[in-house]
Amino acid sequence: MNIELIDRNYAFGPYRLFPWQRLLLESGRPVKLGSRALEILAALVERPGEIVGKAQLMKRVWPHNVVEEAALRVHMAALRKTLGDGRGGRRFIATIPQRGYSFVAAVHRHPTLDATICQCGARLAPAAPGWDGRMPDPSGETAASHLTL
Repeated sequence: MNIELIDRNYAFGPYRLFPWQRLLLESGRPVKLGSRALEILAALVERPGEIVGKAQLMKRVWPHNVVEEAALRVHMAALRKTLGDGRGGRRFIATIPQRGYSFVAAVHRHPTLDATICQCGARLAPAAPGWDGRMPDPSGETAASHLTL
C-alpha cells in the first residue's frame, strides 16, 4: 500500500471522505454508510470525471465473490440516497448507460496530515513519520536484504 494513498482524503460538497479510515463526514459529522457503498464511493471519488465500469466496481467491492449487477444497483441507490444525490440541486454520481458510473461533482484531494477532529470527538491521526504503509516482516528481515546488485 502506498503511503500517499493511505494519507489522502477527498472533499466534495459538504462531505469529506477518508477512504483508509473508512469514514465519511458531512459538515464534520460522521455519516452512516455501509461498507460496500463506501467502497463504491471511494472508487468513484478517486477518479472524478472518469467513467468507472460496472465490472470494475463489482471487482473492487466484491473481489472474491461473483455477484449480479443488481447488487451493485442496490448499493448505488443507498449511496445516492445517503448523499442526497439529485435533491436540492445536488449532483454527485451520473449513470452512464451500458457502461458504468462517473463522479461528476468537483473533488478536492487533501493530505490528512492536518489531523482532523470531527464533531463526534474522533481524531483522524496522520500516519507515523517515515512509515511507508507496509507491515513489518515478523522475521525482522527487509526486502533490501534479499536484493543482489
